[in-house]
Amino acid sequence: MKKVYVLLTGLLVLLVLALSACSAQESKDPNVLLNVKEFNLISSKKLLQKMGEPEKVENWEYQKSESETLPMTTYTFQNNRFEFILYDDKVQRISIYADSYNDFTAPSFSFNEKDDILRALGIDPATVPESSRIDTGQALRYESIGKIRYIWVPSYEGNSYDEIKISFSDLL
Repeated sequence: MKKVYVLLTGLLVLLVLALSACSAQESKDPNVLLNVKEFNLISSKKLLQKMGEPEKVENWEYQKSESETLPMTTYTFQNNRFEFILYDDKVQRISIYADSYNDFTAPSFSFNEKDDILRALGIDPATVPESSRIDTGQALRYESIGKIRYIWVPSYEGNSYDEIKISFSDLL
């Protein structure tokens, strides 16, 4: 009887481990480009923990006004797919570029419905009120989504677009 109990307990533990492993794999949606909420004003150290080593780091000055410039740092990852701009060691803006942004023969990002763009950023479209959505027919903007100041698709044509910008502050 003890052997059966030990065997059943062992099988139960294996089943629980297998189910949790499957659950972890399923939570990684292949249609999500980047879960942008995870990057809201995080430090460069946390950025590197999440994204790995950047391909390029560039320090530059942002001309905020005639009398004020701000030191900025841009981190570029994954063959220019992701660009993070930091001020005061905090992520202020993320730009995500399709391969077509730098190569006109490469594919663009595509969507079946405009809510797919939000899903690609790990955002549930149901949490974005209609009053926050601005669509000019050529560009899309979503404003004040939780701690995200805005999401901007500067240009789209049909069901494709080449870039998207996510800002966590009014700085840029």
